[in-house]
Amino acid sequence: MLPQKAHADDASTRPSVMDKVISHPLIDSLVMKWRRNVPVHHRKNVRIVGGFFLFFTVLFVLVNDDPYSGFLHTGPQARVLVGIFSRDDREGSTQRKKYRKLFEKKYWRDPRICSLPEFQERRDYLRTSDCLFIYTFVVGAHPEDLDDDEVKSELVEGIVEDPDADEDSESAELVVKKVIKPYSKDVNKADVTRLNIRENDHDGKSQTFLYYAYREVMGPSLHYDYPRVEYCMKLSAETFLDIEKFLTFSASELPPAPYHQSIIAGALRDKSYDQIAGEEPPPNEELPRLESFWGNEYEGIHLYMSGEVYIMSYDLVEFTLSELPYSKVRVAEGGYVVGREDHDIFSMAFHSPTPIQIIGLAKSHRFWTYPITSSEEWKEVVFRAKKGY
Repeated sequence: MLPQKAHADDASTRPSVMDKVISHPLIDSLVMKWRRNVPVHHRKNVRIVGGFFLFFTVLFVLVNDDPYSGFLHTGPQARVLVGIFSRDDREGSTQRKKYRKLFEKKYWRDPRICSLPEFQERRDYLRTSDCLFIYTFVVGAHPEDLDDDEVKSELVEGIVEDPDADEDSESAELVVKKVIKPYSKDVNKADVTRLNIRENDHDGKSQTFLYYAYREVMGPSLHYDYPRVEYCMKLSAETFLDIEKFLTFSASELPPAPYHQSIIAGALRDKSYDQIAGEEPPPNEELPRLESFWGNEYEGIHLYMSGEVYIMSYDLVEFTLSELPYSKVRVAEGGYVVGREDHDIFSMAFHSPTPIQIIGLAKSHRFWTYPITSSEEWKEVVFRAKKGY
């Protein structure tokens, strides 16, 4: 049998696109000029220079492209810095071990979760990684009862210029590399942020952490006006956080930059309820000072976010820190703060001139359980989280 003729439209006989490009008269002319004008012994050098030019051109495009356009990553989602508030004592050490076990074991072994030092090592300003939940344990590096007036309980400097400050004075270090005489050695691990302050609950620890987060972690990045991390979350170590539920909440309710403006989230509390719970109300003459914002803008109500879990957007962290010096003197002598951490943080935030978006999380919305007071309770909530309850 004679072999069949190849059909005129057979793919094997049709010239490819590359063949057409190479055989184009313009390309053919350029190749001929290359061979005629560039000596053989120089052609290798030209190829090397051309390769470097192509490499740096691509790098330039990557660095200058808008990271939120989807070119470098798909499905942009906001990053959250999570400060897990702990102490250098027996209870604090136990709490850190429980959380580390969850982070390092299979249940929460997730590329979206990373420790703060891991995030900082990546220098991921282009947001090419999946790291969205950035955690660090937060402790005061000095004992609460330390007999040393040089060590403060709050260390927030540089947000608002102090006209009375000594220009030659040196600022104290914001964090220390290690605790000299720790109760537990794990407090000196890399995933612990050791603030250079006295340990405390309501005397400046949260404000100092917000300052550290703002200055050292959140942003803005080197190449963009957007922050590297859009939100900061304070989490009590006595709280169990269900990561899967939180990441679902974050994806749907916490918009990434540049839409992350003036947002707070948490469990709402009304200050008037404190009196119902047994606290003595302030004297009538003190009300205008202590209720300055809410008394003028919202008569009969005073809201704030409960301290076991709350979230603030980058711009509100910045404003709260700028308001901090004035909160102690604004309106009248003594200011409008009362010495309760969660109340005072949000009293400052609500003085923002920009309207605030409140994400109020009722019991059915919450991705956490608080308080956890025993190992049995912890095991139970972990079991329920694994089962998806």
